[in-house]
Amino acid sequence: MKTERRIEYLSPDEFQALMDQRPILYLPCGLIEWHGHHLPLGLDGLKMYGTILGCAERTGGVVLPLNWIGAPGFGSFCGSMTYSPAFVKDLLKQMLRQCGKMGAKVVAMTTGHYGKSQEDTVRAAGAEFMAEHPEVLVLARPEFEGATVDGAKPADHGGKWETSMGMALFPELVHMDRHRPGVEEIHLYAEQWADWDEEKEPWKWWQDLREVSSPELGQKAVKAIQDSIVAGVEELCRKAGI
Repeated sequence: MKTERRIEYLSPDEFQALMDQRPILYLPCGLIEWHGHHLPLGLDGLKMYGTILGCAERTGGVVLPLNWIGAPGFGSFCGSMTYSPAFVKDLLKQMLRQCGKMGAKVVAMTTGHYGKSQEDTVRAAGAEFMAEHPEVLVLARPEFEGATVDGAKPADHGGKWETSMGMALFPELVHMDRHRPGVEEIHLYAEQWADWDEEKEPWKWWQDLREVSSPELGQKAVKAIQDSIVAGVEELCRKAGI
């Protein structure tokens, strides 16, 4: 029987017992964002959360609720909700302060939402927090860092990697019958982040994702990402002496 590690399901005594065993907190991050007509808007967070639950089973510790607030982002695409990097960084630093207050010695703050804006923001939040609180070590990074599958980085935007991970983790939310190669017809909003170059052109699928995606590929990607995150967490645990 698996140990319950989701903080919202734990009593205070259960939470403290797990922290006494190993003071690790996992902070998974995602975004509500368009990833094609075949994938849910919560893809980034859902795959990050599912992946992190597996990491916590291996290392111990507690998994915090999924953080949906992230930096751009395809903000003009249907269903997307993006926020300024400055706001996101401040929010993440406040979350890390709460982690430190609860006794965490290691925090894994990993994001399933990619892009320079989000990745830089997550790294900056972790680095600035550790400069102020050196007693807490933070693994701040995108999920795919250090992970490879057959020599390739398992990361894209709604392509074969994320589609396959969705198939592996939450198949009931992936609708391949809605996917069509070529240019997507997308309901667009007027608001758009001026520095997000990828929004300036129509979205085009260069592959038929029905042919290149599979649950098996997704399982390989999830395992590779979990292995990389676990390795990073264990290295920080060694430094923290836990």
